Amino acid sequence: SVGCQTDSAPSAAVSGKSLAPAKNGSFAAVVQNNKAEKAAESTAASEKRPRSSPGEAAPSKRERKGEESSSIPKADEEGFEVVRRKKRRRKPAARMPSKPAEPRPQRRKPDALMVKAESEEKYVEIIASMQSAAELVELGKCVKQVTRSSNGSMLLHLRGHARSSDFSTVVKQVLGEAATVTALTQRRTVQCLGLYESTTEKQLQDAVSELLNLKEAPPVKLRPYFRRTKVAEIILPEAEAMKLAKAGKLRVGWNDCPVRIVSKRFPCSRCWEWGHHKSDCKGVDRSNMCKRCCGTGHLAKDCKKELYCALCPEGQD
Repeated sequence: SVGCQTDSAPSAAVSGKSLAPAKNGSFAAVVQNNKAEKAAESTAASEKRPRSSPGEAAPSKRERKGEESSSIPKADEEGFEVVRRKKRRRKPAARMPSKPAEPRPQRRKPDALMVKAESEEKYVEIIASMQSAAELVELGKCVKQVTRSSNGSMLLHLRGHARSSDFSTVVKQVLGEAATVTALTQRRTVQCLGLYESTTEKQLQDAVSELLNLKEAPPVKLRPYFRRTKVAEIILPEAEAMKLAKAGKLRVGWNDCPVRIVSKRFPCSRCWEWGHHKSDCKGVDRSNMCKRCCGTGHLAKDCKKELYCALCPEGQD
């Protein structure tokens, strides 16, 4: 028993705690009690610090963001304002090249037949003979209205489905030499590029007639272009012009010539007529005339005379 007491004294001095003997006098019970106290101390140290005010909720993300923005000074003592950096805009995605637009079809005007007599008195006989002719019964069903034009000619306006070229030959046979008959239809100008310098109008007309199965050769006008080539303007009816433009090219000789519809036409600056350019003009030179009264010596903006049209008969439209 003496040896046990001497051994336990130094261990008690090192730990700094008094070892009270248990009631039953067992040393094992004292050691177990010390371990329980150490475990209780470590558990108390590991617990979280309690809140300052019970029931107070933590601030949300939006509230914290508002506090941060309010804490940024708007302007300092020197007058500089603090601003936030703007976000960079994303570059738009590159667009794919679009296909070439097809020629836009215009509103088609109905066809008409123009009958021009030598004198004013013959129009009464002409309309009476046409209405009584058995060959023109089908034409009478297709005629929508009969009017007179500004130059005095008689116009037979056809319905939308009728073609003036189908009736012009029959009307000419019925009237004979009493009047001249002209078939009127809406036409468009097709431009043909890349023609060889020695290309003639006959070669171009044959190529267009073969492609479109035309009975009559269309009007064609050639003029020189750059690099010793030629450009042509082909006047065709609306349906044939759209068909040629949709083909995209015309084979003339050994050349594949691109074609396109000319959307805008301008009058000749020399004679004021339509259908040709100044370089091909063979009409009256009106380049120095006033465009308001067709006089000379002044401009249209300074003109004080009455209106007069040089292109219309008797100066009236």
